[in-house]
Amino acid sequence: MNEAKQSIDLASITTLKSAEVEIVHPATAVGLGVMFLLAGPEHEVRKRAGVEAARRMRDRILADDLDVVTTDAQETEVLVASTLGWRRKDDGGPVTFGGEPLPFSAEAARKLYTDPERHWLRMQVRNALERRAVFIGGSPAA
Repeated sequence: MNEAKQSIDLASITTLKSAEVEIVHPATAVGLGVMFLLAGPEHEVRKRAGVEAARRMRDRILADDLDVVTTDAQETEVLVASTLGWRRKDDGGPVTFGGEPLPFSAEAARKLYTDPERHWLRMQVRNALERRAVFIGGSPAA
């Protein structure tokens, strides 16, 4: 027998301003117990950073002054602006780096995202920011 599927109220699906993403080990994909709070696509700071990066990119294109280093730097600034915080998953305490607490700041995020040894982290954050589903709230009807 055919069961009629119940339609979902589109208003029940919402866009979140921010979302937490667990960072995973780059080789094993096992969660590291470190949560990054990321600005969603509709978050004002992320929108502003995106507009500013696009403006700078346009100016560089018009000046025929585009290179990989500049493009990387612009992406870094968008990643930094889009990272709103981080914490340990278990107790909300500070993330550690080199055995020391690493309190969240824009400068600390920039340091992590530009460290060649942490390129895997940069890529995870960038990929999470690009996945729209990370920033969708509400549950579909079963």
